[in-house]
Amino acid sequence: MPIVACPLWTDQGCNAKLVQDVWKIGVRVNASEKACQDVWKNGARVNTGDGGIVERDEFERCIEIVMGSGEEGGKLRKNTKKWSDLAKEAMKKNGSSIVNLKTYANEFLLDGSW
Repeated sequence: MPIVACPLWTDQGCNAKLVQDVWKIGVRVNASEKACQDVWKNGARVNTGDGGIVERDEFERCIEIVMGSGEEGGKLRKNTKKWSDLAKEAMKKNGSSIVNLKTYANEFLLDGSW
């Protein structure tokens, strides 16, 4: 299932960028500048990482993309499946993740410098 990324804190903005622009497995919600100005005008402060708040319409737009039958949603689902399959393959008995973890552990344990 594709991701609707709503970064609020620290590394979440970077993760949202990876999700949307690099891995292409989701969309990032965009904070509304106008809504942010309205909130500040009324004396309340809402922290969404980029200084704004996300309005209902923006969430609706993102959900329609990832859940809808449009071309963009189809591409996201296809990429999500691709990354899922790659992760499963890497975790198999002789997959790259297992091999690399064993190699690291062996080097660490045999080195003796720790």
